[in-house]
Amino acid sequence: MASKSSHRALRQSLLGFNARWKQPSAFQILRNNLNGHRLSHGQGSAVSSTSYTPEQAAILSAALSHVPSQGFTDSALLSGVKEAGYLDVTTNLFPQGPFDIVKYHLVTQREGLSKYAGSEEWKDLQATNPRFGTTSKIRALCIERLKQNKDVIRRWPEAVALMKYPTNLQSSTSELFSLADTMWNIAGDKEVDVSWYTKRGILSGIYAATEVYMTQDKSDRFTNTWAFLDERLADSASVGSTVGRVGQYLDYARYNVVNVLRSKGVKI
Repeated sequence: MASKSSHRALRQSLLGFNARWKQPSAFQILRNNLNGHRLSHGQGSAVSSTSYTPEQAAILSAALSHVPSQGFTDSALLSGVKEAGYLDVTTNLFPQGPFDIVKYHLVTQREGLSKYAGSEEWKDLQATNPRFGTTSKIRALCIERLKQNKDVIRRWPEAVALMKYPTNLQSSTSELFSLADTMWNIAGDKEVDVSWYTKRGILSGIYAATEVYMTQDKSDRFTNTWAFLDERLADSASVGSTVGRVGQYLDYARYNVVNVLRSKGVKI
């Protein structure tokens, strides 16, 4: 059974997720990110793992291996520095501290999803499922990406808490929209039309809510999380038909994402 302190940490982190969606300033950032992503569509606007030096990549990769036991903390970062063979002072390469670990995980796993789209497994999914349409592709991509959190999922509330900090919010929301854009591109939707905003906005909300739900899922192989995802994808069909502009969608999400999580037993 989890300790009272771990429950308290989870609650504080989820409250951070709540605050992240409720802050008016945060929603301005969300809108700006969608605008920026659309304007720079196809121009390589997303952060790439190549932006990390070999030293940074080695340290952050090593630090991630310590997250299950040490969390997204300065301690995990220092352990990564030592494991990679560098002096303690090398932590100065990471001015955002533990958030640099979070961001590295987000960036590398998003890029991993692009590589997955070229795998034999993905090709087989499409070849053996004649009804493997856009929604099925989005579902499969969401599940594949969420599975990459399994080693750190019990520590993910800490990552959510870090992502909500005002200094990190721009970067974390930008990465979320880059993930949504990647999924839509893999699914075959590359048109930059009037629905571009809504599709990315809705998928971003669905993914973020499912990711938080997953942190408390105790079911075998996260079957409850996949069911939660299916419900959100089903809901999005009606939401997408009634919410025509991204601003309207974000206002909708502002008052409903946290309520949906609460209705599923997530205590926030």
